[in-house]
Amino acid sequence: MVGQQFIKQLADHPWFRPVWLGASERSEGKTYAEAASWRLSWPMPAELRGVRVDSCTPGRGPHLMFSALDANAAKDVEPAFAQAGHLVISNARSYRMDPLVPLLIPEVNADHLALLPAQQRERGWSGAIVTNPNCSTIVLSMALAPLRQFGIRSVMVTTLQAVSGAGYPGVASLDIIGNVVPAISGEEEKIESETQKILGALDGLRVTPHPMVVSAQTTRVPVIDVFNKCDQLDAVGRARLVALHPGALCVSALTGEGRDDVVAAMETRLGLDTAHVVFEFDPQNPADRAHVAELYRVGHVRRHVASEKSVTIEAEIPRRLLLRFRKEDVRARA
Repeated sequence: MVGQQFIKQLADHPWFRPVWLGASERSEGKTYAEAASWRLSWPMPAELRGVRVDSCTPGRGPHLMFSALDANAAKDVEPAFAQAGHLVISNARSYRMDPLVPLLIPEVNADHLALLPAQQRERGWSGAIVTNPNCSTIVLSMALAPLRQFGIRSVMVTTLQAVSGAGYPGVASLDIIGNVVPAISGEEEKIESETQKILGALDGLRVTPHPMVVSAQTTRVPVIDVFNKCDQLDAVGRARLVALHPGALCVSALTGEGRDDVVAAMETRLGLDTAHVVFEFDPQNPADRAHVAELYRVGHVRRHVASEKSVTIEAEIPRRLLLRFRKEDVRARA
């Protein structure tokens, strides 16, 4: 599932273009369409269906590699690629807590990339490894980052995580239907330690973890996509609430019209690189549920109101990223 999410995001990315796919011997030589059992609600990118899957051999493929390997495989494969000169962006947990490997959220701790020269020097690599955090850690860290100025002392977080986070085939149906799994093995430890590293301070050639105490409880809930979390923190300082943007451009995913009209409306009414928008989704539609997850990923959500028949999300979203939503799913509304 992680690999397919990589493919989906990179295929329509303005900066990157997938040109090489590597996998195990079982998939080597097959086309991507033959090798992958596609599980996402979005269709497999047409330009990648016929691409031949190569073996995970260091030295093959481009300089920049995105790794969706299982942690056990990543432990050996990723350093081999780094030694061969590749820059590996890893989703695996294997090297997240390595003191010389950046655990990166670019909007939060881009300065931690300064660890890379020391990593290359100490390991003798011409390439490098950069990791991204656990999924729940990312959301928590981005929420906490602007609050560091108030002197965070402790954080308690409870997560409600979708079954897609467990990969495929994931959680057994009899364990999850009509149930909440009260703990996810290893997940709480990741959130607690990774958040401290991400929000820590770069001190020369090391990161000093943030001194706050993080206490996490993780649960698995019976939804396909989208994670939720409840945070409570204790801080030395006090924050002031800022009022929401008074105007909103409303976009409905239930009725559908041209997304070109939406972009035009943004340009004429807002004239900004980001737009204040309201999306309405059908929670019973799997594609709409996937769009909710996408909106949380690319937008700054201000308000989320859910009922049995609709989900309304108010958010700030870059204009160009609105084009990721299907044409039939969005329309401008006065």
